[in-house]
Amino acid sequence: MAKKKKVAGADIDWYLISIDRLKQIGLVILLLLLGLGGWWYFSNQKRNPRSAAESAIAEARQAINSLAASKDFNQHRNEFDRAQRKLDQAATLLASAKYPEAEGAAVESQTISRAAISGAGGSESDAQFLTVEGDVQFQKSSAGDWKPAESRTPLFNGDWVKTGDRASAELIFSNGSLYTVGPGALLEIYSQFNPATSKKSNLVQMQIGSIEVATTDDQSTVRTPGSQITIDSDSTAQVGVDQKRLTAVVTEKGSASVAPTAGGQAVKVASGEKVVASPEGSLSPVKKLLMPPVLKEPSDNHPITLGESQTNFVWEAVPGATGYLFQVSRSRLFTSLEINSRR
Repeated sequence: MAKKKKVAGADIDWYLISIDRLKQIGLVILLLLLGLGGWWYFSNQKRNPRSAAESAIAEARQAINSLAASKDFNQHRNEFDRAQRKLDQAATLLASAKYPEAEGAAVESQTISRAAISGAGGSESDAQFLTVEGDVQFQKSSAGDWKPAESRTPLFNGDWVKTGDRASAELIFSNGSLYTVGPGALLEIYSQFNPATSKKSNLVQMQIGSIEVATTDDQSTVRTPGSQITIDSDSTAQVGVDQKRLTAVVTEKGSASVAPTAGGQAVKVASGEKVVASPEGSLSPVKKLLMPPVLKEPSDNHPITLGESQTNFVWEAVPGATGYLFQVSRSRLFTSLEINSRR
């Protein structure tokens, strides 16, 4: 304990402090310095693009190793190969100092691996729910009742899926295609085995609503009233059916083909183009669209820590655009919007 002393005849005060007290004070100061140093390092490293990319690559490598070690690995060789390619791409981008792009590729690799792991151990389904938000239901082909959908719920040939007004879902098919189903949609799952390729040809029959289809190294098909849309490999396209049974097809990446189901010449729709099909199968002229701007900051799949004081959104200018519709959502599928304004 510190004791106060005073010299007689002099206006001088001093304290006697024990060695144990000095050690305690020194320990407290050291802990404070370590805490401040850790906070500074964590804060700066979290915002360091290189560190974020390296961390994402490490997590993706761990996920792909878990997939390789799973007992059902032989059923998921295609997913393993796709995840490995994305991981290799992330490593190449990291070496080229393209850190945000490297992080995005690593997150995609991790997503592929974990989706395969989540489906391991069950029966070989034609598709399964990957993400469910809001009122999403499914109906088995052999039953008449609708059941609430959950993540990892398997789907088979002839099953139906429907979404509520403020609902959305992601379906991943056995060939790796990812279908994002929008609100108010109704569709049927189809699957056929192709002996020539030893693969399942997966497709959906859209009755109403909208879906976004992202393919990998295989095609995917969407049938709508009067038309059939084939999305080529490594492509992304949006398909929508309105109340009048009109079908609109917009290709965001790669290419797609739209053909009348009754027979006729198919129309090729390249990236940034749109075509509309009537219920009878007649096709409109292909229209060139102004595509959404490329987001430069934050990078795709970049996590944003809650509590950050500011997040900057930067995108490339689109020639000819007179304004931008800026939307921000807490939902990855944008089932609800926090910001919806024209800038």
